[in-house]
Amino acid sequence: MEIPYFYIRREGSQLITQGIPSCMLGHKIDASFVSGKPQGNYVEWLWDGIRLTVKTDSLGFYPLYYFFDNDSICVSPSLTKILEFIRDHSLDYPALAVFLRLGFFIGEDTPFMNIKALPADADLTWENGELSLRGGFILPETVLDHQEMAVKRVIELFRQSLNRRLPKGQPFALTLSGVYDSRHILLELLRMGEIPAFCLTTRKYPPSTEDDIKIAKKLVEE
Repeated sequence: MEIPYFYIRREGSQLITQGIPSCMLGHKIDASFVSGKPQGNYVEWLWDGIRLTVKTDSLGFYPLYYFFDNDSICVSPSLTKILEFIRDHSLDYPALAVFLRLGFFIGEDTPFMNIKALPADADLTWENGELSLRGGFILPETVLDHQEMAVKRVIELFRQSLNRRLPKGQPFALTLSGVYDSRHILLELLRMGEIPAFCLTTRKYPPSTEDDIKIAKKLVEE
């Protein structure tokens, strides 16, 4: 399967394009009645012949990367695909140092100086060689409630969110670790009568223990 991407290069007064001009990847749901915009785990872009627009989901769960200079732009969920279109593959050593220390990149950093990750809730526009980019996490307002009320509200919102994203009538799998989040998702699915076709747990790199596998196995057996 070909890696999705879109590339534009200016040559004089002409624009040369390659790849998929209109693309939506991931899972997108209409929640405009709640937040005024779609929700889910997705990225999408559209080239109309003049303007390229790119959007990411509100939490930035689905990775999408971009390269931009005076004459070209490229977007793709694959770093290696973008590297095919740029000459300068210089590494971003500070970003790599953070990654080796923490195990993940911060913000829009990638291993490469000239390739960046789009932020959460991104709205990118490219037209006539000019790039405009807005986005970033929007922190929710602090709510001061008593513990009992807060717990009840969390349960309500969790069930509401899970119900909106159910692949109703379709088989699905669930990634299951040994910690709380995926465990709560599985138990809530079972309460709703939605049983995964299977659960998947992966081994971690050593020297980490295999507690995830032990706990997940015990959970599904019970």
